[in-house]
Amino acid sequence: MSYVGSDRLTILSEHHTSCPNCGREAVVTVSEYKASDEILVILTLKCYHCHYKKSDVITVVDKSGRKCLEIFVREPEDLNTIVYVPPGSS
Repeated sequence: MSYVGSDRLTILSEHHTSCPNCGREAVVTVSEYKASDEILVILTLKCYHCHYKKSDVITVVDKSGRKCLEIFVREPEDLNTIVYVPPGSS
């Protein structure tokens, strides 16, 4: 296991496969993100040839209770942040 960026994101595995878009070699990465009250598994397929990208997020542990998510945008680059909103959120 290796850590990326912070102690919350761990790359569990990487595999090579064919890109569904162009058929050339692509990489599938399985990562685990540990939030304060849940664990997310992030599956990402990236093709470095045609730049195809597909991601899926799976919630592994979810404690019940109401939560509020506040997002602060301080710089224009902050608008490029990917935010995961669990299913059933309003």
